[in-house]
Amino acid sequence: MDTVQVIAGSEATLVQLGSAMEIATIQASYPLLTSALTQAQASSNSLVLDAGQLRRVDAAALQMLASLCRRAHENGISLQWRAVHPAVRQAAQQSGLEQHLFGPA
Repeated sequence: MDTVQVIAGSEATLVQLGSAMEIATIQASYPLLTSALTQAQASSNSLVLDAGQLRRVDAAALQMLASLCRRAHENGISLQWRAVHPAVRQAAQQSGLEQHLFGPA
């Protein structure tokens, strides 16, 4: 899966991230992520980002995900990460966005 999939559930809006998120794919991913945020807010659900398949991520994608996390926080939406691969955490740490994405260590 190289795209973002959004699954609206009764308790959470699940966002399944594909195996790669890079500048070439974020234009297609952004509307889906924004829609997931809107769905979570409208239904008072939490937002779950499933990164179990995500292995390659660049700075542009990390910035987009950090923006999503910030918007969720600003709108009172509980956001949880699931199955974050060490390579993704390392990329977030190297870019200085780890705290913006995953919160304080």
